[in-house]
Amino acid sequence: CAQSAVQRLYFYVRDTIVKSSEIKLRFDNKLTFMAGTEVKFANRLGSNEPTVRSRAIKALRKWISARSASSQKLSELELLKLWKGLFVCMWHSDKPLVQEELAESIANLVHNFNPPDAGIEYIKVFFLTIAREWHNIDRLRLDKFYMLIRRVVSSSCRVLKDNSWEEGLVQKMKKLYQEGPLNPTLENTSAGVQLHVTEVYLTELGQLLDDDFPETCLMDLLEPFFFLYSRTKNSTIAETVEKNVFSVLMGGKQSDIFKIDKENLKETLVQWAANRDTSGKARKCFYALKKRLADQDCGENVQVKRRRLQH
Repeated sequence: CAQSAVQRLYFYVRDTIVKSSEIKLRFDNKLTFMAGTEVKFANRLGSNEPTVRSRAIKALRKWISARSASSQKLSELELLKLWKGLFVCMWHSDKPLVQEELAESIANLVHNFNPPDAGIEYIKVFFLTIAREWHNIDRLRLDKFYMLIRRVVSSSCRVLKDNSWEEGLVQKMKKLYQEGPLNPTLENTSAGVQLHVTEVYLTELGQLLDDDFPETCLMDLLEPFFFLYSRTKNSTIAETVEKNVFSVLMGGKQSDIFKIDKENLKETLVQWAANRDTSGKARKCFYALKKRLADQDCGENVQVKRRRLQH
């Protein structure tokens, strides 16, 4: 028979953090936790009872706010325990509306962390968890975890907007994506996660743009996609980056939403093309895109001259 949620949680903790002295576990016919509050939350979040899970989410929101107010930052170990419970909680959700509401609630927990850097850690550990669990997700459950990824991506952009696109936070978020979900060199990297993040990122970011959004910020946030493209050996991922990122930068669909600094874009393309670790195929693409930008500039200059002659 299938393992209970508590049993799955036990084996996860045992396999990933058994060396830690912070937690002592005993497992026989029943599971006994002698650990911190975060493990108790994970236990309740993994319950088979929807009411218990719902109450746990509400209580967790208050606890995170209170913990942040006390200046006690959650460690990566504590966040791993919480995210395992949240993962199992999402696993158990069965109806579309319930799944959508739960995904929104889980992603929005990031806004209860203070300072914002702690929220970035929350997102980082989400991607660590989803990478570890991805290959265990069956086909029938994929859609709801795709939805959760999309909500987390949106919340990551919202954190930056709520903090006026502060440069330090932008750099930390860029690092999170480049070293985490969009890093094709990691052993446990998931093509499915990389594809979905690439498909939804600019759409979610575009919905949050305002007059305070700096032009230079866009290239910083998109640098992880240049890194992904330059290193990936997966042709489907490369095509998805071209379609959902490069086409926007080159004036395609959605390009009117973003303020694109073409000179900055040219410099970025040349830098990635010149990088010795960039694949040969990616290098050719970067130079081709740079040439297209130069041709566009020439075309615009010709049109301007024609209009002047007409007047």
